[in-house]
Amino acid sequence: MIHTRRWNNVVEVEIATFEWVSWWNEVRLHQSLGYRTPVEVETELRKKNPQQGIIEIKANA
Repeated sequence: MIHTRRWNNVVEVEIATFEWVSWWNEVRLHQSLGYRTPVEVETELRKKNPQQGIIEIKANA
């Protein structure tokens, strides 16, 4: 996707990348996940394991 068109600036690339990642995680059905989205799988896991904490990654830590 990135290499198939000419971009006017970095912001356009960032927006297109964000939109693609959102589609990949929230819309596209993944065969390896039982034809569910990664968001659906993660939501289900969090409901089953509410005690499991979220790991935060801090930049420049």
